Amino acid sequence: MIANAVIFVILTVKAFAKETIALTTPNPVPWTAIVTGGGPAGLALTLGLARCEGCARVHLIERQPTFDARGANFMLAYNGQRALEELSPGTCDEMRATGIVSDMVPDYPAVLIPWFLMRDVLADRVKRLAADEHGKVQLHMGKTFTRIVDNEDDGTVRVYFDGQG
Repeated sequence: MIANAVIFVILTVKAFAKETIALTTPNPVPWTAIVTGGGPAGLALTLGLARCEGCARVHLIERQPTFDARGANFMLAYNGQRALEELSPGTCDEMRATGIVSDMVPDYPAVLIPWFLMRDVLADRVKRLAADEHGKVQLHMGKTFTRIVDNEDDGTVRVYFDGQG
């Protein structure tokens, strides 16, 4: 269980500090990821990290208490769709069903979609992962991340939110 606004996360920091490890390469010691921001980039990153074999848990921290309908339109080009499909297969089909598919560039269809609808497609996928009691994802809504303290002595990380010391 996570304490009222403090997350204690055990990371294998030393393994990452000395060498670069690709996310697709299984790490012998499971690690935890912290993602701040529940916009499209943070949600997509959370979905991708949740698929990594070496990642034991992903904490997504979002300042807003709910995912509200706001923002402008967003054009997701073909290369962006391919990248998103790598992170969470089937996501683009949901977006195409919600948005407008544009054939401005032949053979490379883009999807025009309101920002909040694209975010909602991603958020729904993250929420499903967070609802799984044995899942990797924990969603923290209404929390403002303020700082992180890395304790190299024992490999722990402490995350602080607004209103904490």
